[in-house]
Amino acid sequence: MLRAIISTVILFGSSFYSILEALPRIVSPEKTDAQSMTLLAVFGIVVNGISMAGTSYFPFILKSTQTLPQRNTAG
Repeated sequence: MLRAIISTVILFGSSFYSILEALPRIVSPEKTDAQSMTLLAVFGIVVNGISMAGTSYFPFILKSTQTLPQRNTAG
């Protein structure tokens, strides 16, 4: 119970801080660096792709010792 309360306080605190930081930028936006943002986005996509490579969403990448669960197709 205490962990949930601490987690909630941290989440609310960080959300409140993010809103306080965002409000002035909404009023007077700054110019963004599109090249850096694009590189960061591509990096994020690559990292997410690597992390998904070991999941069951990509069964052709699974190691030979792993098997996918069989579906019951009898109806």
